[in-house]
Amino acid sequence: MTLRILGFVILILVIAVVLFWGCKPARLEPKQPEEKYTDTQVTIPRLISVVNIPVTISVEEIERQVNAQVKDLIFEDNSLDDNGKDDLLLKVWKREPIQIESGSEVFRITVPLKIWAKKGIKVLGITTYKETTFSLNARFVSTLHVNSDWQVVTSTMADGYDWIEKPYVRLGFIEIPITGIISQILDREQQNIAGQMDNQLKEQLALKTYVQQVWQAMQQPLQISKQYDAWVKVTPLEVWMTPLQANETTVRAQVGIKAYTETIIGKKPVVSSLAPLPALQVHEQAEEDFQLGLTGEISHQAATQIAISELVGKTFEFQNGSRKITITSLDLYGNNSNLVIKTGVTGSLEGTLYLVGKPYFNPQTQSIELKNMDFSLDTKSRLVKAANWLAHGTLVKKMQENIKIPLKSQLELAKKNLQAQLENKQLMKGISLNGTLEEFSPGDVIITPQTIVAVVTAKGKLDVKVDGL
Repeated sequence: MTLRILGFVILILVIAVVLFWGCKPARLEPKQPEEKYTDTQVTIPRLISVVNIPVTISVEEIERQVNAQVKDLIFEDNSLDDNGKDDLLLKVWKREPIQIESGSEVFRITVPLKIWAKKGIKVLGITTYKETTFSLNARFVSTLHVNSDWQVVTSTMADGYDWIEKPYVRLGFIEIPITGIISQILDREQQNIAGQMDNQLKEQLALKTYVQQVWQAMQQPLQISKQYDAWVKVTPLEVWMTPLQANETTVRAQVGIKAYTETIIGKKPVVSSLAPLPALQVHEQAEEDFQLGLTGEISHQAATQIAISELVGKTFEFQNGSRKITITSLDLYGNNSNLVIKTGVTGSLEGTLYLVGKPYFNPQTQSIELKNMDFSLDTKSRLVKAANWLAHGTLVKKMQENIKIPLKSQLELAKKNLQAQLENKQLMKGISLNGTLEEFSPGDVIITPQTIVAVVTAKGKLDVKVDGL
């Protein structure tokens, strides 16, 4: 009897022990992924950008400058014996201001002329000299283009003339026309006047001087943030220009400088030498693509606190509520380009979980988020044996959805500060920047021992205004 009772007691104890161990939560302490960092400092990649220089030249200003340079006395012939002994003296003045009209491809130039002539008239072997004054408007057509050395080349051709008063000399009561001989001289001299027009237009359209100033000024580093000691460095590569187009009031073109733009954090970059202005290339269409790298960053500690506020204390259910785990602690650190989430749990599973994800910048939320998240290899291997119900991705998905590190306010402030630096920013006397930033596009996310950094590209348009151009 005693033995039977003892055996029954032992059986009860065995069953109790089995039930106890069967109800006790599994405990997991996988191997911790190594904390290591490929990057110890942030390097912002340089980007290809286009800086535009709008060229707008007033036809009225060209007309004013040409008139200021072309002297009143344009031509004189003081010899009676030249031109085959024509027995003619001639002086040609600018009668009124030169008029310039522009079309899509040409300038039409009108030069009002006043002409004094002294002509020898031979009657019965006796030569008598008579003077006359008359007026005409000489017409010219000028086409223009820019050569590879930045010289504006005009080709001005005579286009005839309109008589205001036809020339004649009076001998007594007789008016003797001298239109024929005057026309021969004018036909010859009109092309000389066209040459003067070419020289004056070339001087007034001195593009190279202005573009050279911009090319050199751009290569000087520009400070865009005193707080972070951030600088923009521009390394120009090539320069192009659209064909000159004229309308009734202006001549327009677009000069574009293609360059590397890079943001440098730290002391002012040193420019050892300035790249020379290269030969001009002609592009039929302008490009507008200014890019600049910016950063939004957050310390590991701050990022961890954001994740803790979102996840610690939350309970997740599995298998229709028969299994539950509660997150008790959370920490973030780097493993090369990945982010490790060290997670303490209690409930149906106790211990530590390690999840690994790839951080990226989401431009829609302007936050650092994680993709391709999964348990570390050792964590997953142990889960399959101890808590297979947790190894199939539900927790991973929930963690990935809840870890978002917002950078919107930081990036908006950076954009605002940069925008302020690009609005009417004077590079040097007479040269100023005017730019707009329109959007952020994602770049790399860099994990350093201290921070998580999102590198983004600010895209927009940047023009350079040159006084006098």
